[in-house]
Amino acid sequence: LVHCGTSFGNYKEIRKYLIESAELREKVKKILGKLGRLVDGKIVIPEEVVHYSEWLHVMRHRIASELQTIDMSNIRVTNHAACHYYKMVAEDAVYDNTVLGGNRTAVGTSVAQALGAQVIDYSTWYDCCGFGFRHIISEREFTRS
Repeated sequence: LVHCGTSFGNYKEIRKYLIESAELREKVKKILGKLGRLVDGKIVIPEEVVHYSEWLHVMRHRIASELQTIDMSNIRVTNHAACHYYKMVAEDAVYDNTVLGGNRTAVGTSVAQALGAQVIDYSTWYDCCGFGFRHIISEREFTRS
């Protein structure tokens, strides 16, 4: 269960590469062996990598029915999903036709809907916030401006 969108995207990509490439697995195995990070002499590749928002999406109705104590029907919300959640391994992103017609990722927004909030669509939902992890390393001054 991963929180950071960038870490999530990286884990998903690396998992896919490790599954698809025996050559890469062997290289990684040698490195992990030197670091003492193998389990019974093997690389542990998780069956799945899950972003916390995917878990919330699955649990949204239970959260609303069992935990909600505040009426949110007068609250207008919008959601900006982490770019790396749905752009890095796009085929794994969760979509739902009941969430903005299936035109946006369902995670986050579906929770607001289940809690009874008024979900507001906006045209720049696909824009990146600009943070981007690699900018921290390669463009330190830009990210601070």
